[in-house]
Amino acid sequence: MVNLMTFPPYKTGFPVAQSVGIGKNTYNAQDYKDEWEFILRYMEHGPENLPKPRLSTHLPMPFHGFKGHIKPMIHAAKNAPTAWVYLLLIPVFLILLPFYTIGYFISECLCWQPRWPKVIRQAGKVGKPIPKETTLADYPPNIQQALLDSRDPRQKSGQKSPL
Repeated sequence: MVNLMTFPPYKTGFPVAQSVGIGKNTYNAQDYKDEWEFILRYMEHGPENLPKPRLSTHLPMPFHGFKGHIKPMIHAAKNAPTAWVYLLLIPVFLILLPFYTIGYFISECLCWQPRWPKVIRQAGKVGKPIPKETTLADYPPNIQQALLDSRDPRQKSGQKSPL
């Protein structure tokens, strides 16, 4: 699970809500609280009064795949209702985990780390422009029509959605 920021259709002009996940995947409720506390402090006091973040490397490392695959397995083992679940997890730990780890490492070696555009990276800094919000009108006509065609049929007919 990750924290989500959702932008409703009335703000963006899209037929459906747009969401983006922020932060890391975690099973620990305290991690969510810490993340929101960090965001709150940033909004109230600015970046100068925040603790310096721990930096991690984006270079390919074999342990990245191991950490990413071992956490869900440990979570499953902790919440296992019976002993037979442990017996099912043993082959996964011993046989499949090395393959997952090696595959993840190879994919890290073959892929580029995504990078935000410069205007977004500089957003919020003093004297830098604020990027404009993306709306439906920013897309070409054929994409606009495809987005409108993909919305909920109840919205097309003017009916209210049950949600």
